[in-house]
Formats: sequence, C-alpha cells, structure tokens
Amino acid sequence: MKYFDAGQSFLRTVKPALHQFDYRIHNANLLDQWLCNASHLYNVLRRVYFKKTIKLGREGIIASQDARFPITSLNTLQFRQYQLAVEMFADLAKNIGAKPILITQARLVHPENTEEQKKRIDYHHVGLSHDAILETFSHQDAIIKNVAQSKNIPVFDASHQLSGMDWAFYDHVHFLPAGSEAMAGFISSKLEEILIDSSP
Repeated sequence: MKYFDAGQSFLRTVKPALHQFDYRIHNANLLDQWLCNASHLYNVLRRVYFKKTIKLGREGIIASQDARFPITSLNTLQFRQYQLAVEMFADLAKNIGAKPILITQARLVHPENTEEQKKRIDYHHVGLSHDAILETFSHQDAIIKNVAQSKNIPVFDASHQLSGMDWAFYDHVHFLPAGSEAMAGFISSKLEEILIDSSP
C-alpha cells in the first residue's frame, strides 16, 4: 500500500532495507560473538540498541530521515499493477493444479474511525492520508472481488467481516489475539462451506 503513491513502477521503488553490514544477524567481531554466546542479558541489550538504531517498524525499516507528508492523491497505475499480481497468483495456482482462494484485507481502517482509533493507524509508515488509505483499501477490495469473479474462484470477504472492529486490531492491520481468533474462525467456516459444497 505504501507504494501506491509512487510515480514509477513498484519494482523500481524497492530497495534493500540495509545497505551496509547488518549487525542484527552478524557479529561485529570476536568479542561481540563471545558475549552473545555467553550472556543472555547482553543479547537483550544488543537487540534493543540495534532496534532503536536501525529503527525497524512492524512492516520494515523506517529511515530516521523519512519525513514524508501523507499523500492524498493516488497513482492509478499501481492499482493496475496490483490487479496483475492478483491475476498472476490465481493463474499460477490453477496451472499447478491448486485451488486458489482470495481474501480481502481485514483492517482497523474504516470510514467511521474515531480519533482514538486513528492514533493507532501508522500514517507515517504508509505515507497516505486517512482518506487515501480508505480509497486504497476500497480499490484493493474491488480488485480482489473482480478477479475472483473473472477467474471463477472463491473470495472470502474478511474486510466486510472484521474491518473497523476496535477489539480486533493492534494497529491499522495487525491483529490482537481476539482478532486473530476471529479471523481464524471466519476462514475455517468459509473453508468448511467449500468442502461441504465439493463433497460428493
């Protein structure tokens, strides 16, 4: 979603998270390696230090100099690219004999979000205004449903089921335990319907 404002192809915007030696997964030197093996406390403090230094969010790296203003206008070319990706997934699954299922994104983002809920939406990382996020999700839902119809494959509308539910989300898209349980129950019930319908 955070790339839907880009004026160029999505693939041209993707860059490695780190351009230098990654101290989160490699030791700096022999002393660092020895301390990691010898002390659990050192490991914990080391992780905290690098988490603050590298500034990793729940969806990836957030550069300290990143001060993007929320984008309000969207690039329609990116939605076409998203549609092609969904169509490709459906075709590839069918080509290997699998039965694809599409699922819309459940999210906290909703037209009736309260101010308290908006505080949990990571506008900085997504780089979109609230209205632009709503528009983006609306386009995504429509694309998923249209592809499912054109390819004659099932679609589970998790967005309709859970979006905007305050108790279900930690932030704009990530579930709290209750949300995970509700999502699992929804998916399992939809799969059960498919299995019953396909049984002889």
